[in-house]
Amino acid sequence: MGVIDIYNVSSLRLTTTRRPSCGIEGSRRRRVVAMASTIPVQQKEVNDGQQRLTGDSFIRPHLRNLSPYQPILPFEVLSTRLGRKPEDIIKLDANENPYGPPPEVIEALGALKFPYIYPDPESRRLRAALAKDSGLESDYILVGCGADELIDLIMRCVLDPGDKIVDCPPTFTMYEFDAAVNAASVIKVPRKSDFSLDVDVISDVVLQEKPKCIFLTSPNNPDGSIISDEILLKILELPILVVLDEAYIEFSGLESKMQWVKKHENLIVLRTFSKRAGLAGLRVGYGAFPLSIIEYLWRAKQPYNVSVTAEVSACAALQNPTYLETVKEALLQERERLFNLLKELPFLNPYPSYSNFILCEVAPGMDAKKLKEDLAKMGVMIRHYNNKELKGYVRVSVGKPEHTDALMDCLRRLYKMPKVKTNRVKYPEGWELIEPTLRELQAKMREAENDTHDGKRKCETLWPIFKIAHQKSRYIFDLYHRRKEISKELYEFCLDQGYADRNLIAKWKKPGYERLCCLRCMQPRDHNFATTCVCRVPKHLREEKVIECVHCGCRGCASGD
Repeated sequence: MGVIDIYNVSSLRLTTTRRPSCGIEGSRRRRVVAMASTIPVQQKEVNDGQQRLTGDSFIRPHLRNLSPYQPILPFEVLSTRLGRKPEDIIKLDANENPYGPPPEVIEALGALKFPYIYPDPESRRLRAALAKDSGLESDYILVGCGADELIDLIMRCVLDPGDKIVDCPPTFTMYEFDAAVNAASVIKVPRKSDFSLDVDVISDVVLQEKPKCIFLTSPNNPDGSIISDEILLKILELPILVVLDEAYIEFSGLESKMQWVKKHENLIVLRTFSKRAGLAGLRVGYGAFPLSIIEYLWRAKQPYNVSVTAEVSACAALQNPTYLETVKEALLQERERLFNLLKELPFLNPYPSYSNFILCEVAPGMDAKKLKEDLAKMGVMIRHYNNKELKGYVRVSVGKPEHTDALMDCLRRLYKMPKVKTNRVKYPEGWELIEPTLRELQAKMREAENDTHDGKRKCETLWPIFKIAHQKSRYIFDLYHRRKEISKELYEFCLDQGYADRNLIAKWKKPGYERLCCLRCMQPRDHNFATTCVCRVPKHLREEKVIECVHCGCRGCASGD
């Protein structure tokens, strides 16, 4: 595929023409009247018997019959179609992370300085952060505008028109779609009834049909099954490029196979920030590639494919691994609860999942599409499939506990089943804004409680726990009393639920106790000579300048300090 230079190719016939000078002597110009290629162009006839050029005649023939990819609709479109506010729609159809990104992402976007400057074409900062996160050197890592871009980029670099790929449905339909865009053929090797791979058939197809690559997903979308190391190694022994999509690997409890690209020249591993970090709307994906392959992807990729906002957001998300882990654990707990509740319904058969969604077989005699449509009218969105492999199935994303409650309530109302009493708490408006921070502090609290106590005094082992409890109370106190960012209802809810210490906050509102560290420090019975703790003594009155409260480790909480 070369470049034709019209100034140097002698085969082009050039003519010269003279134009009127209009008072100034005309200059000679060269005009191309014949091109090297003589491929006929499709035209349409008009009434007078002549033919006119049409725009679609320029489109590659294989794309004229291409069916467009069917994406999930966003909140704004759903809001218009359903006649509901976005906040009144429960979206369980696209496997999005309902908790959103860490707070550092919002802060980083608000502090963005140079949105008018093109992004780094090599995404150096993000690749360095990913190298630290994954343990794989940045030389093996390439970042894309979502993993979808990398799937297309791989095909553009690997496939010639007419080449073949292996697809194992039911699975992520983007592989089949991108293959069609790149004029490749798709050999389908259906999964077994339990959604496991049919390795024997895959082996036969590879040896007989000579496909270029195979796309595998683990955990697989839409059923949530995983591929064992044994099976993956068998496929890697075949003469085929293996693209392993690990979009949902964080929810599986398995280690990523990114490190494997260093020893398997025919393996590519894809990852994403959409599920793990709640950045689906910003489109950030990445992949691990053998050095012998990544060189050519660097040459072929668009230079500014990852935006400034996307890179900044992904880097900020990686700065808070505690938040990412806390959200993951919350989703895993809710996945188990959702699975158990769905099992109680006589018309649904849920499949165990290693991902953040659950595939359900709808009972015979019931219409899966109607089930989806009925729930949509009630403001709850789930996924329904039209393809033959998943006819009669629906997929439900794991959401927050209140999302699960709403889904189950709608299902029971639709099919006249008694509503199950639940002890779940109804969260006040605004809870979703403070929940991530509180969950992060809860996770730190668990870490402090499980931390080793080697070499510490017994009282010292409690200091981190007191400190985090103090942070939680101060966070709620400041939001309500100082920053005025939460309602009284939400403030009282946090106190009632134990997210903040009501008694400690009551002291903070009194003069002289604004910085009190804990209630024990002001209890005379807990100290020698029936006094308060030394941390309550102002710094200028202390004999020792550095002190530590024996109860909580406080080094000074007098109001004047």
